[in-house]
Amino acid sequence: MDRFYPLIMSPGIQRDGTNFSGNGYIDGRWCRFKAVGDKTAVPRKMGGYSQMLDNLATIPRSLYITPNGANFDFYVGSNNSLIRYKFNAQRNFLDAVDRTPLSFVPSDIGVWQVEVMYSALDESAIVIAHNASNLLDINNQLNSNIYVGELDEDDRLTSVNNVAVSGGFAILHPYLFLFGNNGEILWSEPGKPETFDANSFNRISGQKIVHGESCAANPYNPGASGLFWGLSGLYKATFVGEPAQFRFDTVDNQCSILASRSVVSYNGLFYWIANDRFMMTDGNTTKEIVNTYNFDFFFDNLNYSQRQKIWGTKVTKYGEIWWFFPKGNSEKCNYAIIYNVRLNCWYDTSISRSCGFLDPTFVNPVWCSDTQIWQHEDGYDQNVDGTKTAIDSYFTTGNLAWCAIAPDKQWKGIERLVEVNRIEPDFIQSGDITLKINAREYARSEQVVIAEETFNENSTRIDLRSQGREITMEMRSNVVGGFYELGNTLLDITIGDVRPGEGGE
Repeated sequence: MDRFYPLIMSPGIQRDGTNFSGNGYIDGRWCRFKAVGDKTAVPRKMGGYSQMLDNLATIPRSLYITPNGANFDFYVGSNNSLIRYKFNAQRNFLDAVDRTPLSFVPSDIGVWQVEVMYSALDESAIVIAHNASNLLDINNQLNSNIYVGELDEDDRLTSVNNVAVSGGFAILHPYLFLFGNNGEILWSEPGKPETFDANSFNRISGQKIVHGESCAANPYNPGASGLFWGLSGLYKATFVGEPAQFRFDTVDNQCSILASRSVVSYNGLFYWIANDRFMMTDGNTTKEIVNTYNFDFFFDNLNYSQRQKIWGTKVTKYGEIWWFFPKGNSEKCNYAIIYNVRLNCWYDTSISRSCGFLDPTFVNPVWCSDTQIWQHEDGYDQNVDGTKTAIDSYFTTGNLAWCAIAPDKQWKGIERLVEVNRIEPDFIQSGDITLKINAREYARSEQVVIAEETFNENSTRIDLRSQGREITMEMRSNVVGGFYELGNTLLDITIGDVRPGEGGE
């Protein structure tokens, strides 16, 4: 008698362990997971991306987006320049202006940081920029200038007198904080980011401070508190008023940071990659993010010599934190692991992007590759000046076997083949999807394809009559306009024949 089973597995892609050790999805590309109704989360093809600009002169290492009137300013930093590209609200390119400081010395190991803050001196928004020589060494000790310029001007940025740091800066409105070697940290006068008092200085660690973030407000001065990551500790600055102005506390003196750009702020929490684990903080305590999906996959495949090229961002629409990293022998970021904070699961995909930014007013994530600026989550294809090409997206289920975990997720231990009679697809779908059923005799046997069919939006069933001892299913969309979101697809699966050479049950 035929029996139907729903195609439901745990969300995420299980890279660690063996393909036969779990009951989740074991492979995928350009596939995310989304909770739907009261069911478990289902696989869904990620959004496409459209080219906003091409022919960048050098590889962009930083991107900052800020609204400016009715338009948006994109500050793109590379080894030899800091260029402002202007786009209108319809995402059309308007112009480009070179805002590279005349005193700046190009460097192949420099990484730009850019933000905007209000200056009471100029009574306007100003651009703050710094180029740290740490692309290949998080502990590089070389100090470099802080640059400023008005947001509405096209002039080149100019350096702030008598201040230079190796780490970077953080804006804790109305203060500009600078940090660097030997735990040094200094802050500007309130509302005056170009004015630094000799008394506004502290050392909060014996090691370099490499990253800073503004965090939750406090009763004394809303917004004037922040977190600072050292090489082996996390510290918090809290505004307390005169005469000390700020109090510095150690949040955790036993935590590290793998890359200075790996910190991602999400809903008031901060996530980052340490040297040997994944971490988060609420500003008061730290906590390890347990990763049983791709922990070994990430740390075993990271090109550690290029660790400082790791960068993190978020796709808030789907509750995701992305970390881009150089995989294998690559010297550029060619892969990403993704933590879904809503579902508490992990997945990954191949992708080459060197930097990016998500501005809440711009909505779409913007990421850069070697020579292009791309707007992501736009359609389902790669779009270059209206010419669309397909983005290959697929997912592969975990193993189904009567001799082990059966389709009902229960251990059976029956020595019989799995017979797949029919699949009744239930998808939100556009374009063809290719189904492959793979089988192997033992966990270490070579995998073979025992059935392959293509179905479209109008397909009501797929008749197969295929058998294998241990089977997996791959669903792939690789056509222009292609999209899928798995629904309650039904599998007509029964106990099949006795495996050749064996007895009965």
